[in-house]
Amino acid sequence: MKKVKFLMVFLLLIFVKSIFAQNFCSTISNVPDFLQTIPQDKLVVTRANNNYVIRVFLHIIRMSNGTGGQTLLEANTAFNILQSDYQPYGICFELLGIDEIHDDNTYNRTNFSLVDTNGDGKFDNFSPNSNSNAIDIYLFANDKLNFGLSAGIPASALVIGGKAYNTNLVTSHVLSHEVGHCLGLYHTFHGLCNNEGGCAELVNGSNCTTCGDFVCDTPPDPQTHQVNQNTCQWNGSTCGISNGNTYNPNTNLIMAYIAPNCMLLHTNGQVARMKAIIANSSILQNVIIPNNLVLSGTINGINYYRAKDNISSTQIINSGTTTYKVSKVVLSPGFKVELGAKFEIVIDDSCQ
Repeated sequence: MKKVKFLMVFLLLIFVKSIFAQNFCSTISNVPDFLQTIPQDKLVVTRANNNYVIRVFLHIIRMSNGTGGQTLLEANTAFNILQSDYQPYGICFELLGIDEIHDDNTYNRTNFSLVDTNGDGKFDNFSPNSNSNAIDIYLFANDKLNFGLSAGIPASALVIGGKAYNTNLVTSHVLSHEVGHCLGLYHTFHGLCNNEGGCAELVNGSNCTTCGDFVCDTPPDPQTHQVNQNTCQWNGSTCGISNGNTYNPNTNLIMAYIAPNCMLLHTNGQVARMKAIIANSSILQNVIIPNNLVLSGTINGINYYRAKDNISSTQIINSGTTTYKVSKVVLSPGFKVELGAKFEIVIDDSCQ
């Protein structure tokens, strides 16, 4: 009798662990492919060298008394991981700011709007301190949520917190997974597993532009949570039917359902899709750093100007502190910094 009880407890623990692992992303992906809704004559064409810098804002959720939640170090670590996961592909991030939201109700919140019904990129029923010009990233405590959730595909808001695979999600590649949804990516198993909606991509990839995750260089993926956390090898278990064909999923893609330590990369096709979404989505147009800025006039106070490529300026900096962050600056005749004012140039060519 004791052996039977032990076996039941052991099986229950396995079941609970499996359910816990499967909940690290709650983004609803049964939504139409944005790119297929754009008429061809309205589609902005992108190239591999179209690089982007995107503003993000981190919100640390704490209790009303200011305790609990992610530390400032953890928030900065999260941003650094996000930056390193995307910068090699010409998609970079600018940290617009970090704030703290002190509210017990928010700290303990579990109910978020599952869809962005009004098309503004934010959660319909959750948008504290939101920014119209940035992707809002709400960081919950390591014992809250146990999942990440993007407001849509694409979107400009997400929440993340808790653990999966004994890993703090905030300081893992799961944050990059949720940002991937914000930038228009679907799960690699879209249409095949977990009631994802859509249609299943065939093993031979012949319908890759209209089914699956709509990306042709990500193989059909039946492996949800069937990859060894230590070796990142698929165990062969599948959620779908291959009709005699052999699946060969990629076990290192950030948009897969695998252990966070196995999430390492995006494919060229996924990068091309994200850049196409960024270029065409009105939601994401608001969060992109402009390529070039032309500045003029007399300014006072604290001013920060950011462009990806060039800033050309004839400004008169009368007082206060002014910063230009860009890869190239042209100070034309008429530009002047008055005595007592502070002016600095930060050269950033990381996303050229």
